[in-house]
Amino acid sequence: MRKKFNIRGETLAETIVALSVLAIGITVASTVILNSMRNLTNAKNRVIAINIAREGIEAVRNIRDTNWLYYSDKRRQCWNHDPGAGVPCDGSNPIPPGVYIVYKHAPEGSWRLQLADENVLADSDLDGIPGNDLDLTDLSLADVDSLNVDSDGDGDPANDPDFYNHMKAGVASPIGTFVRPAPFTRYIVIEYLENQPVALNPSIDTLIEWTAASRDELNRMRVTSVVGWERGASHTAELKTIITDHLGREDLAS
Repeated sequence: MRKKFNIRGETLAETIVALSVLAIGITVASTVILNSMRNLTNAKNRVIAINIAREGIEAVRNIRDTNWLYYSDKRRQCWNHDPGAGVPCDGSNPIPPGVYIVYKHAPEGSWRLQLADENVLADSDLDGIPGNDLDLTDLSLADVDSLNVDSDGDGDPANDPDFYNHMKAGVASPIGTFVRPAPFTRYIVIEYLENQPVALNPSIDTLIEWTAASRDELNRMRVTSVVGWERGASHTAELKTIITDHLGREDLAS
């Protein structure tokens, strides 16, 4: 007598197991792909952010170098002259410590500093994330060669995203034409360090008090460039450097 087997039931069970394994595999693969895409985007944004931060450092250095050229006979007094002061350097308009935006200024395309929101390091909107509620730190994509170059090849040379710049209302004469907001913010922190010789003061990172009496003796500026993305809150890139006067000596009397 032949035995009968429930082939249909076994096939159904095998199908359910196979579909379950397939569903788990698809879920795992989707998670891996999404995480990879997210990591790739974060890596791309970090590379861009680091370059934007480096540009901020170089912009402040460019301001110093330009002062050296304009005031070559008094480089030690005018190396940190504020180009936005609107007057020639007489030693009374150094860049004070503070939080700034640095941007390309029209019409000559030079770099300028402008004080940022006074609450730049505070949590103004009380969302628990300082740095995402700033009025002037949001960068925009701007078209700086609208009359000459059709960068994106769409036939219109006036809408090309050529350059990151601060284009918001309140920024004094930025160069370029606004194209669209960028997902990056940038601010610059300027501080001054003590000018004692290293032999007498090994701590080269000691901040000096900013007073009218001390400002003419300063020759070392610490510049911190901070760039954020994803509304300036989720990720940041920070670069620091020390910029000195013409001679770059620790001891101004030497």
